[in-house]
Amino acid sequence: MFGISALPSAVFAVGAVFLPESPRWLVMHGRVDEALDVLQQLCATGDEAQVLWSEAALPEEWSGGLGVWREMFLYPTPPVRRMLVAGMGVLFVQHLSGINGVQLYSARVFKAVGIASTNEILAANIGMGLAKTVFILTAILLVDRVGRRGLYLSSLAGVIVSLSCLGLSLTVIEHSKPNQDVPWPRAAIASVFTFVASFSIGLGPITGAYSSEVIPLRLRAQGVGVGVAFNRVANATVALTFISLSNAITMGGAFFLFGFLSVGAATFFYFFCPETQGRPLEEIEEVFRHGWRERRHNVLSPFHVFKHTETR
Repeated sequence: MFGISALPSAVFAVGAVFLPESPRWLVMHGRVDEALDVLQQLCATGDEAQVLWSEAALPEEWSGGLGVWREMFLYPTPPVRRMLVAGMGVLFVQHLSGINGVQLYSARVFKAVGIASTNEILAANIGMGLAKTVFILTAILLVDRVGRRGLYLSSLAGVIVSLSCLGLSLTVIEHSKPNQDVPWPRAAIASVFTFVASFSIGLGPITGAYSSEVIPLRLRAQGVGVGVAFNRVANATVALTFISLSNAITMGGAFFLFGFLSVGAATFFYFFCPETQGRPLEEIEEVFRHGWRERRHNVLSPFHVFKHTETR
């Protein structure tokens, strides 16, 4: 059974051998001709590749990574600091929703709501996997239409509501009399599926895309690396403490806590993570040149729409 799990990784590893390098990375290393060749391979026509090449503000040289850590953590400019906070922050808060508590300990969660049969627990897990797949595919279709912020915040809203319902349902079940016929087990199961679906349509897939968009190219390798380390720490913390936390404050209390943390994640994203939809990577730094208060003032300004239309 565990050997079968290695097959997707093997396919991915073979496919990675044929992945081309990023044109920007090739330019940074002085391999301009190779960069143009890769761009022509990725575009439908040669003319499209030439247009993208002429419009892109590609870097002319590479510093060899010197000074990256200093720019990131010792002397970051205000735009770079805001970009790093946004990019690393979304990676860190992703697992504060407690998704690993549901995925890794789903059997324990389903048993708490009264599902005792092994076949029923297996069927519930398969249903969770299907829901996750369907809503991730839905996110792929919607992300460039709705935008990162809209989909991410809507996802978090669903996560918060479903975690609150799950916490309430489990708390009522824990205090119900044995063999008492109440609707809360069904509400808890529905909340689990809603939680997984909500996570999969935004909080799951958009986190990686957003973090790679907002961190500047010259800092991206190290910045995303540090952000992923934060992500794995949060992941491991939830996975290693879920049982102890459930025993200490009950399973319902644990999901209430994750819901509260998700409110914090939504607050962070609302204030510190601006929309990046439709913007070339070269313009992302311009988005972060101003803080959230100034961005909010510009959006609410009566001249904002006029200026936007005029520039187009």
